[in-house]
Formats: sequence, structure tokens, C-alpha cells
Amino acid sequence: MTKKNIDECVRQSLEVYFKDLNGIEPHSMYDMLIKLVEKPLLEVVMREADHNQSKAAEWLGLNRNTLRKKLLDHKMAEGKPGYAKVGGSSPSARPTTRSLAKKSAR
Repeated sequence: MTKKNIDECVRQSLEVYFKDLNGIEPHSMYDMLIKLVEKPLLEVVMREADHNQSKAAEWLGLNRNTLRKKLLDHKMAEGKPGYAKVGGSSPSARPTTRSLAKKSAR
């Protein structure tokens, strides 16, 4: 997908958004749009970077601490409630050292 395709997708979505408002004036559109675009961007980049925050931050042109804050804001940082790797399991579903030790003792 090219930049032009992404631009067109956003443009079409915004036109539908205004149509759905049916004359009601929108508020805080910028923040809404940034949040809607930022989360899937972070999900895809983190997955492609194999969840390596330093690599993902470099790809995004962000400081790693800024990326970490954004991941926390979107509840995407490991060890936080609601965290789940996209396409992966949640931390609670992963085996722990204790559960692995119990299995090997059997």
C-alpha cells in the first residue's frame, strides 16, 4: 500500500464520519483521529519488530521512552492490565517458571 492509498482511506473514512454526524458539529477530531490511527500503527510496528521496543522506536522515529508511554496509554505494554500481543497470547496465558518446574517434576 502506498502513501496515496493510506491518504485516500483516511479521506474516505472522514467523509463517512461527517455524513454520519448528519449536521452535528464534531469536537476534538484531531485527538480522536490520532488515537484511532496510533494504536494500529503501534500494534503492527511492535509485531514486525518482534516486540523489541528499541527497534520499534527507531523505526517510528521516536525516543524509546516516548514509545513506552504510548504503549502504556494504549494498554499495550507488557505487564499491564489489558496487555496482549497482537496475534499472541496474554501474559497470564504464558507458562511461568513455576508451572514449567511442576511439569518437569511429573
